[in-house]
Amino acid sequence: MNSPYDALFEQPTTISDIPEIERGVVTAMLCPSLRLLNMYYHVLLPEHFENQVLRVIVKIILAYYTKFKKYPTLDVIEHEIREAKASVKQELLDEYLGELDRIESFLQHDFDNVEYYKEQLQTFLKKQYLRNKCFEMLTALTHKDFDNAKVDKLVHEITHVPSFDIDLGTSVLDLTELPRPSSRAISTGFHNLDKCLYGGGLGSGQLGVVGGIAGVGKSSFLIQLGCIAMTLGHNVAHYTMELDKSVIMERYAKRLTGETNVYFYEDGVQFDPRTTRKMQNYKRFKGNLTVVQSDMPRTLDIEAHLDRLYTIKSLKTDLLLLDSPDDMLPNREFRDIKTYERYWQIYMDLLSLGKRLEIPIWGITQFTKEALNKNQVTLKHNSDSWKKVAKTNVYLGISQTEQEKKEKVFRVTVLKNNFFDSEYVSVLMELDLATSMIRDKGFVNSEGDLIDEAKPIEYEEEV
Repeated sequence: MNSPYDALFEQPTTISDIPEIERGVVTAMLCPSLRLLNMYYHVLLPEHFENQVLRVIVKIILAYYTKFKKYPTLDVIEHEIREAKASVKQELLDEYLGELDRIESFLQHDFDNVEYYKEQLQTFLKKQYLRNKCFEMLTALTHKDFDNAKVDKLVHEITHVPSFDIDLGTSVLDLTELPRPSSRAISTGFHNLDKCLYGGGLGSGQLGVVGGIAGVGKSSFLIQLGCIAMTLGHNVAHYTMELDKSVIMERYAKRLTGETNVYFYEDGVQFDPRTTRKMQNYKRFKGNLTVVQSDMPRTLDIEAHLDRLYTIKSLKTDLLLLDSPDDMLPNREFRDIKTYERYWQIYMDLLSLGKRLEIPIWGITQFTKEALNKNQVTLKHNSDSWKKVAKTNVYLGISQTEQEKKEKVFRVTVLKNNFFDSEYVSVLMELDLATSMIRDKGFVNSEGDLIDEAKPIEYEEEV
């Protein structure tokens, strides 16, 4: 039986050619206590290593960790290498096994240097990424069939080096672990809106999207969903691709404390003790919140980050909020991909992520300018791609007339709901800009007239 790694053994290699930094990085990857695979397995590639021996070893390590979420032992790696012995010359096999012996010795007798290579890993990844992209660019420029689109894509990739840091985001509060509710649907906090959703909220594995024109209150609505979820004891991860992280944190702090003044340290990221104490004493706050600022992430990047949050900080995410999915990248890049196909891929990736992690996901998206000053928006106001609508379970639209803007109210219309077959239903909301608080005022008709008063959602007294 041939090994899946047989083809990698075909090129000759020399142990003396292995750069010391590469050997050190591979050794550090095999130390469970350093947790490098937990943090980097989604961005670490065999192609980052110049030497073929280490490429094979890294491929085995990553394949094993991806499948079992465990660190392989040297015995496992040796077994995989010996499985390919039918296509490997004896002298090459000896080189591979000899390198494993060197790594074992490194682990046993030079652990301080292993810590050093852990610190150097980010620099190594960036250098190797740029090196590989530059080689691809050189090949593209000298190819007889010049491909302008490919060159443009490589220029973009070279000038936008991915972040290889291990920032886990900013925890607004680090509370001790509390029992979380078992309900699979997470309430929106709005009585009338929950009545329109199956199970009283967005359920496990479901994708919900909130659409509206710029400045209508989409981000504030998303923050309200996060606050309600934390009130009910759920852990929330909020990714911002548009607004600065400090802006999102400030809005959460105002919403959770009811205070109009929020104090940060000089770095503009961490709250100072005055605000932190108020948030910790907030009687309804039972869940945890992590705010992450990310530039054009893929769904795989988010999944790897949530995995690291759980592995390193024991925080299992119950609700994922995205501001906004339209600024993400699809997991798979296709040549000459159209805009509508790109959105279809992104939203399909998100729907799959929610099902794999068994959590609900809310995101926001833009509407076209035709939605400006409308009493009620419809699905035709969705911008860029109809395929976004097709891949969502629940689609909400926010609308606001000039008069409603003066009155600081807006309406949320249920435009699509996979679980109920009904006409559009609208709920009137009131926004307090000073504290970012949103209140449900009741159902309204298409003309904006209130037809049903809202009933506040009752919480347990100790909450």
